[in-house]
Amino acid sequence: MKIALFGEGHAAASAKEMLSAEHDVTLFVPKREHWLRRLFRRERFVAKNELAALRIDADLIVTSGFPWLLPQMLIDRAPRGAINAHPSLLPRHRGPLPLFWIYHADDRETGVTVHRLVAAADAGEVLAQSRFELPRGLSVRDLAGKKQQLGAQMLRDVVARIDSIEGVPQEHSAATQAPRVKRGTSMIDFETWPAERVWHFLHGLHPFFREPVADYRGVGAWESRAHDRGPGSVEDAPDGWLLYCRDGIVHLLR
Repeated sequence: MKIALFGEGHAAASAKEMLSAEHDVTLFVPKREHWLRRLFRRERFVAKNELAALRIDADLIVTSGFPWLLPQMLIDRAPRGAINAHPSLLPRHRGPLPLFWIYHADDRETGVTVHRLVAAADAGEVLAQSRFELPRGLSVRDLAGKKQQLGAQMLRDVVARIDSIEGVPQEHSAATQAPRVKRGTSMIDFETWPAERVWHFLHGLHPFFREPVADYRGVGAWESRAHDRGPGSVEDAPDGWLLYCRDGIVHLLR
């Protein structure tokens, strides 16, 4: 089968390696300031002359690690349509930043979903889904690596059954969104989050996200401790800072 694979990074590389064993795969990788990046940056409108410049000769379109919507006109060019590997349990965490919101939402279970591509982001029928427990404090780098490999395996299995597999509509009323987060935005609700949740969020996402409470360079342990400090306040310590939560302390390292 001829497959047009859109993606970048380890997710796309894993998918290409897995699919290339049995199929003819052409990888389209967007480059900085490349016309293809500009093309997919516009989600609501794509000029026909720009779209015509992209020649797709494929039976199926696959996306993995691709953070833009494909235009419907492009999806329609592939006789077998288009599918995507999304690193969450859809309809939970639709959008470009699911890993961040998995930690923010304090999910205890996560996984990967392979679904049909439609005009709305991550809203197509589910073709396969795999779930697993999310260990507390697991590095998001390790979580991403696990999901990339799992997603590639799931894509391989779905592609093998693409002509017979039946999709399951998503429960749209249960959908949550995973939008981008502006750098420097405070995301922790210190009034309600317990110290262990704060630690899980900060430790898991470090160093890709830092809560703007101190100029810390690492996240240490957490402890349950009674105190009279306001939740979210920070105090100097010999090796860093003490971040006070409503029921304990998270140690931030210099």
